[in-house]
Amino acid sequence: MLGCLPLWLASQNGYAVEVAVDGPGKLEIGGAIRAKYQYKDFAQTDKSKLEFADSKLVVNYSSPTWLAYADYRCYRTEELCDLSMLVDAWVGYQLDPVQQVSVGMMPVPFGPAQYWGSTYYEGTAYNLGLEDTHNPGIKYQYKTSANELSLGFYPHDGGNYVGQTNDASRFSANLAQADDPDNGTHIEEKNMLVGRASHRFVQSEELNHTLGVSYWHSTLKNQQNGQSGNRDAWNVFGSSNWNQWNATLVAGQHRLDNKNMQMPDISTFGAFDYSYNLANDYDYYSAELSYHWPESYGKFSNIKPYLNYSAMDKQPKGFATSQRLISGIGFNYGPMGIFAEYMIGKNDAMVGDDASSYAQGRQDADWKKLLYISIGYYF
Repeated sequence: MLGCLPLWLASQNGYAVEVAVDGPGKLEIGGAIRAKYQYKDFAQTDKSKLEFADSKLVVNYSSPTWLAYADYRCYRTEELCDLSMLVDAWVGYQLDPVQQVSVGMMPVPFGPAQYWGSTYYEGTAYNLGLEDTHNPGIKYQYKTSANELSLGFYPHDGGNYVGQTNDASRFSANLAQADDPDNGTHIEEKNMLVGRASHRFVQSEELNHTLGVSYWHSTLKNQQNGQSGNRDAWNVFGSSNWNQWNATLVAGQHRLDNKNMQMPDISTFGAFDYSYNLANDYDYYSAELSYHWPESYGKFSNIKPYLNYSAMDKQPKGFATSQRLISGIGFNYGPMGIFAEYMIGKNDAMVGDDASSYAQGRQDADWKKLLYISIGYYF
């Protein structure tokens, strides 16, 4: 969130500097400098603001047998680079044309892909720690034109980096130590086993479908009392492509036992220097419809409008549902990558509500509105 670039746009920029290396391999060094404009309908002050968002450095190496990738980010919350973190740093070995083993900090194979949609801001699944999550570990992948199987083991989460909070200076939304211990938890996640399997059905040159399932199991250590719990999540997903149209659906469940007698129904997560509480048990949904324009118009290319909806339906009874609806468009203008998104959220901590909105929330919560525009120069 607030720093991703969906692969459909990132892969088309192509402005990275290629560095000469011996042998058949290719080394590329690239990055981005990005600004953001926000109009917060819900804000009492500073409704409208244009400011520096972040910069990133990316190193990518590929050869017939070896792969490597690293991504480091520098953000601005109040001052330049007062929040910075490692996103990826992994090495992969190609066993054969369809099998690969990777070791290091990498995206966790949960849900339909690293990104569940086309949005820059991402849906609520990111804030739940299910989408675009990066942890250190080892992953095996088997991938053909029709089938994919990914299995990963991650001994601990992605870690806390440079920032202003106790434990929330993270790119990924992980279980974290609450900044306010009286109103949050301190749970550590370990030994994550994550797997994804999918099959692609090709009906014609214009029409294909993908169906799949993924599962996440981990052990938890309650740092306040020393007891151990567990976290389990699963989902089923489907995607259909018809010419330039795409529709993607995800539905799943999440169950977490935090072994906390004082707060058995909520746990604290953190990301981007912000800690917040989540309901332990919920069902979650994500749906998107998008269209990828095939033509370019001068320097304008990769034009893609989309509509994205995500929600979490919580337990126990009385916890209010959290929802986010994003209508947006992304495109390239030469080396520039631009996203414009208008979103409305209810019980959404990232769209105007408080840090408990993903937990208890409020049944009488209003819809909050946010306009978010990202303008990035990619090199």
